[in-house]
Amino acid sequence: MLQRRSAGLVLLGLITLVWSRALLGGYVWDDLDNLLYGDRLRHWSSLYEVFLHDAMWSANKAQATVGTYRPLALASFVLDLNVLGDSPTGLHLTSLLYHLAASATLYALMSRWVDWRAAFAVTLVWAVHPNHAEAVAWVNGRSEVFALLFGGLAALAVSRRQVGPGHSALAGLGLLFALFGKEAGMVFVPVVVFLATEASGAAQARAWYRRLHWPTALAAGAAVMIYLALRAHALEGGAAAGVALNFKTQALTAAPALLGKCTQAMLWPYEISVNHLRRWLVNAHPAWWYGGAAATVAQLSAALWLWRRGQRVAAFGFLWWLGSLIPVLLIGVLGWPGLHRWFYMGSPGLFWGLGGLFLELGRGRNLRSAGAGVAAVVALGFSLQAQRAIPVWWSGDRLFGAMVEEHPDVSFGYIGLGAWLLEHHRYDEAEKILRQSIALDVVRNDGFFFLSRTLAAKGDCAGAVQVVQQRTVTLDPSVAWAAGKCYAEKRGDHVNAHRYFKLCETNYTDCSDGVAKAIEVGAVPDPNVLAPASAAPAALPEGEGGADGDDGDEGWEEGAGGAPTGDPPQ
Repeated sequence: MLQRRSAGLVLLGLITLVWSRALLGGYVWDDLDNLLYGDRLRHWSSLYEVFLHDAMWSANKAQATVGTYRPLALASFVLDLNVLGDSPTGLHLTSLLYHLAASATLYALMSRWVDWRAAFAVTLVWAVHPNHAEAVAWVNGRSEVFALLFGGLAALAVSRRQVGPGHSALAGLGLLFALFGKEAGMVFVPVVVFLATEASGAAQARAWYRRLHWPTALAAGAAVMIYLALRAHALEGGAAAGVALNFKTQALTAAPALLGKCTQAMLWPYEISVNHLRRWLVNAHPAWWYGGAAATVAQLSAALWLWRRGQRVAAFGFLWWLGSLIPVLLIGVLGWPGLHRWFYMGSPGLFWGLGGLFLELGRGRNLRSAGAGVAAVVALGFSLQAQRAIPVWWSGDRLFGAMVEEHPDVSFGYIGLGAWLLEHHRYDEAEKILRQSIALDVVRNDGFFFLSRTLAAKGDCAGAVQVVQQRTVTLDPSVAWAAGKCYAEKRGDHVNAHRYFKLCETNYTDCSDGVAKAIEVGAVPDPNVLAPASAAPAALPEGEGGADGDDGDEGWEEGAGGAPTGDPPQ
C-alpha cells in the first residue's frame, strides 16, 4: 500500500513536470469569446444559468449547428473568473490540476485491477501523451478532462468485490457529472456497468439475466435520463438536437479511414496542431481505408484473444477506446475542427488494452523489466513531443500558424491566422493570408468576412463591401460594422456610415451608436422629426447597392468548435 501511494506521488510529480509549461499560455480560439470578451460567466448566478443553456450561451451566441451542452466546464469558468480573475495563468493552473486529478483517478482505478507497477506505467504513458495538449494546455478543452475525471470516479466506486447500493448510487452520480462534462461521456456508461459486473462476480452467474450488476445498471440509466431531460430543456429541438445523425451514412463510409487516423495519432503522434478531418478525408490516400480497417480488426482480434484468455478487463479496454471514437466518426464528416482532445476520454482504454496484451504475451517469460523499459522509453518520447505541442496553445498565431504549416491545403488555419493578424493590426499580412484562404476554399464565408474587415481597417471601405458580395449579397453584421466604422472614422462619411450601421444596429452597440452619431451631426434626418415632403434619400455610391437577396450561408460552420466568427473585437 505504501509503495503504491508513494508511486502515485512520483507519478503526479512527473506529470506536473511535463505539463508545467502550459501555465505560460494565454487565451486562444474559443477562450476569447467565452472568457475575455463576454461577461456572462463573470456573475455568480451563472453557476446555475449554465445548466439551463447550450454551450454557446456563454459567448452570447446562438445555438450552434451541432448543439452542445457543457455546463460543468462553464461552471468551472465561473469559479475561476470570480475567484482568480482574468489572468489566463490562473485558468491554466486549474486546468493542470484537473488533469492531475484525472490522472490520479485513472491510476487508482487501474490499481484495483492490475499490479500497481503496471498501473503506474500505463497511467504515465497516457498522462504525458502530446495529444492531450488540446485538452490540457487549452483552457476551453477541459470538457474532456471533466468527463474522464467523473467517469473514472464512477468506475472507481464500483471496482470492489462488494458493490452495495451506495456504491451504485455514487457511480450513477459520477456518470451524471461525466455527461455534464461532455456528451461523449456516455462512453463511461457501459464501462462502469461492465466493471461493476466483473468486480461483483455477477458475470459468472449461471442465469443469463443475472450476468449484469442491475443496481449499477439502473443507476446508470437514471443518470442518463436525468441528463437527457436537462439537455432537452437547455437545447432547442429536444434531447438529440444537433446530433449529426443525418450524416450517419457518410460516417459509416469514412469509418475505416477515420479509425485508422485516430489509431495512428495515438501511437505515432507527429502532428501538434488542430486537425480538420473533413478536408483530410477529401485528400486521404486509399491506403488509409485499408490500413484503418486492418488496425481495427487487429484491435478487435486482440480483445477477443484476451477475453478468451481470461483477461476480460484488458480486453474491454480496446472496446472502451473504439466506442469512444463513435462521436469522432459523426463529427469528422461535419467539418468540425479538432481531433486530439477527443481522444482524452477513450485513450486510457487503448493503453490499458495494449498493456494487458503485452503482459499476457510475456506470461511466464519474466518480461517485467522489459515492460518497464518500454514504458519508460515511450513516456520519454511522448514527453518530449508534448514540449513541442504545449507552446502551440500559447497564442493564436502559434496555433493557427502551426496548422498552416502542417495542413497547408486547409483554409481553416489561414482564416484563424488572418483573424489573429487583423486583431493585432497587422493588416497587410492579414490580407495576404486571408486571400490565400479564399483561394483554397470559396465556400466558407468567414474568409470573406475577415478579409472584408481587414480592408475596412486599411481604409478601403468600398472594397470591404465588394469582397463580401463576391460570396453573398446580404452583409453579415460584422461586415456592416466594419464598413460603417471605415466610412465614419477613416472617410468622415457619416451618410454611408449610417447606411451600414443601420444593418447591424440590433447586433452591436457600436452600430447603434454610429446611427445616433450620424443623426447628431446632421448627416441624415432624425426619424423622430417629420421630414419635408421634398426631402430625398441620400444617393448611394455606385457598386455598393442592394442588401437583399440570398444570404449565401452555405458552408458557414456557425460556432463549429470555436471556428473564427464575425464578431467585432471588444
